[in-house]
Amino acid sequence: MSKGESTGAIVWLRQDLRLRDNPALQAAAEHGGPIVPVYILSDAEEQEFPPGGASRWWLHRSLSALDTELRSRGSQLSLLRGPAIDCLRHAVAQTGTNAVFWNRRYEPAVVARDVEVKRELRADGLNVESFNGSLLREPWEIQNG
Repeated sequence: MSKGESTGAIVWLRQDLRLRDNPALQAAAEHGGPIVPVYILSDAEEQEFPPGGASRWWLHRSLSALDTELRSRGSQLSLLRGPAIDCLRHAVAQTGTNAVFWNRRYEPAVVARDVEVKRELRADGLNVESFNGSLLREPWEIQNG
């Protein structure tokens, strides 16, 4: 395989548990090769905002529905638990993919974590991109008078 050739991509799914209108998933499809959908449960990285009982119920149902939809298309959702960087590196090693894509979240602790994850994965030689999957405009694009 020549340098730069696609070996597939991991799509790190977070709050955007959908297949339609998903910029990270679209980027993975354009990247080429197998797409590996991953969800990481990492309560420690959620800082002061860990999910409560109702959120966990919703998450369980949403992940189950997403996995069912993925399986109907010949794929499946990989559920991982632990620090995001460790889980993503493990998934890359297991799958041989050369890219990781995700849709951004905007909570301060999550933004800081994502910046570090992106930096470390790029240092590992991976193609890493994040996308706006939920807002009309990025917060830093809005300017007031």
